[in-house]
Amino acid sequence: MANSPLELLEIRNVDNAAPARPGAETSVPAPWVLHAVGALTSPDAQPGLDQAFSRVREATASVDAGRSVGSWMEGATSVPDASQPA
Repeated sequence: MANSPLELLEIRNVDNAAPARPGAETSVPAPWVLHAVGALTSPDAQPGLDQAFSRVREATASVDAGRSVGSWMEGATSVPDASQPA
């Protein structure tokens, strides 16, 4: 990812047969999750970071399950487009 504001792209297999329990993100939305991380080093970096995330979304659109999972970052306080319960 040379010359990109993206720091990490991870494809994580989360498929499993474990019984789901009530709560936030206790069942998997799809067999795979794409996790992308960018470095917002200054307010001026925002347009480039938005463009990089857009390119990732365009490249993965054909396999998009249409759902999002919360950040794995500790202390995340909200997930605006989190997965809805099944």
